[in-house]
Amino acid sequence: MEQALVKDINERGFFTEYNNGGGQVGTKKNDSTILLQKYTKQMLDTLQFMGLKPPTDVKKDVGGNDDPNL
Repeated sequence: MEQALVKDINERGFFTEYNNGGGQVGTKKNDSTILLQKYTKQMLDTLQFMGLKPPTDVKKDVGGNDDPNL
């Protein structure tokens, strides 16, 4: 799930366009950014509850960097 959210953010960006069908168009925050924050917080809370620590050397490619080593 996390990879899908990051992929969506990389593809569509932080803001997305919307059209509500009534002639109203504009931009809004990509829902995946909010879901990714909630997902990450829940995972950290779960790890803490289990007495585990998250890895500190994991790097995420949220900025669109194409470096495969990240």
